[in-house]
Amino acid sequence: MPDNLLRIKGSKHGIVVQFEEGDLEQAIGLLEEKLKENPGFFAGSQAILVFPEEAQLSMDILAGLYKVLEAGRVSLREIRRNGSVRIYEASEPETPKKTPDEEPQRQLQWVYRRLRSGDKLSVDGDLVLIGDVNPGAEISATGNILVWGCLQGVAHAGIHGDENARIMALKLKATQLRIAGFISRAPDQTLDPIGPEVARVGSGGIVIETWERAGKGEPLPFWRRLLHGRED
Repeated sequence: MPDNLLRIKGSKHGIVVQFEEGDLEQAIGLLEEKLKENPGFFAGSQAILVFPEEAQLSMDILAGLYKVLEAGRVSLREIRRNGSVRIYEASEPETPKKTPDEEPQRQLQWVYRRLRSGDKLSVDGDLVLIGDVNPGAEISATGNILVWGCLQGVAHAGIHGDENARIMALKLKATQLRIAGFISRAPDQTLDPIGPEVARVGSGGIVIETWERAGKGEPLPFWRRLLHGRED
């Protein structure tokens, strides 16, 4: 595997992983190798990931990065593109820009933590949770919910009646999903999801689709911002 797909250097904020032009999946594999080679050095540190401006950050790429960093016990501090366009910053939530052809924007709340049994998290606006939601934990938002991790607890989006809200997760295994006044419970026997999924209100109640299928429609504003660092 080429060794010039990424560069790792230290900074006062942690480690900086600079991805070069090339195959991002191979680069993620190389990052995994480097974290395994020296676990004592990297474990417990924070990572700033820097991507080329033209890099396509699909949900599969983000999911792969999440798994590699988690396995290496490295926390995510920031994702950015060359030229300092931030996509995610753990220490300082950002508010999405407004565009004239969209409905009034809700505040976008970033939370970096793992919710354990008994924990409850509720936000006013759209919620992006970087971490897992364990069984017995509950999350809710007036807008949309995106869990960059495994969602196994209870999630309620659109708590003030927004039926257009959605619930998204890299691994969707929730015991209960609620969108506005609609409720869906997990069946007695469930298969592990094979990839990121999206829950939304359909004609017969809450339906769950793969990320790829859900993404064929007009994406929500903060999806574009999360994946591409811009609103347009």
